[in-house]
Amino acid sequence: MKIVAVSIGKVAPLNNASFPNTKRLYSGIDKQPISSPLETKRVFVDVLGVQGDERFERSLHGGVDQALYAYPMEHYDFWQQLMLSYKKIQPTLSYGVFGENLTVKGFDESQVFIGDRWLIGSVELEVTKLREPCFKLNIKLNYTNASKAMLQSGKSGWYLKVHRSGFIQSGDLVEVIKGNANISIQEQNRLLYQASNPTQDLFE
Repeated sequence: MKIVAVSIGKVAPLNNASFPNTKRLYSGIDKQPISSPLETKRVFVDVLGVQGDERFERSLHGGVDQALYAYPMEHYDFWQQLMLSYKKIQPTLSYGVFGENLTVKGFDESQVFIGDRWLIGSVELEVTKLREPCFKLNIKLNYTNASKAMLQSGKSGWYLKVHRSGFIQSGDLVEVIKGNANISIQEQNRLLYQASNPTQDLFE
């Protein structure tokens, strides 16, 4: 289990001609890798996240309990196929495309539990909750039902808080110290969205 890429974003207008009324919409969701397999670089992480990363609405996207957002690289194939069937063109999905700070490998929502501690060198993180996507993901991916697809599939990723600051980089191994293991991110997804209509096809 390891870190594949570390990405950051700057707050900027989130304009998309396919989505009306977005001219005054700002977001930091457009993240680019600053440490990846192609360019390994040590990046500093503190209690508010990756140094240089910006959030437009920290009350909703940020703060100490949502300092970092992690997303499994294994989910990229799911999105490639889904968006290919929707857009009929092969999408380009680069590290950080879902707004994640940490693109990770070897994890999925069924294996990650609230309260798990992650040790990455001298850095210590704690899993806090799932990511609940908003409409900005639709605009970022240019895919109308992206947020709904994330909800239905349960491929949400998760947030982490930073207990001990330090440097991380692409290729770093993650040592997991299990917490109480009472609820996984997968189970949290199920509990939060069990009231939704299970027969509704949100991918279409």
